Amino acid sequence: MNVNVTKASSNPTIVEATFTGTMTCPASPAIKVTEGKFYYHE
Repeated sequence: MNVNVTKASSNPTIVEATFTGTMTCPASPAIKVTEGKFYYHE
């Protein structure tokens, strides 16, 4: 998995990131994530 934090601050608490990678599970096929986005704001 590759994660790129694009924005982070402590006051106010903000975290923004994009990510790519592969999720695997023994019971099913792998899932490839190509343009994931994450946003947290407190």
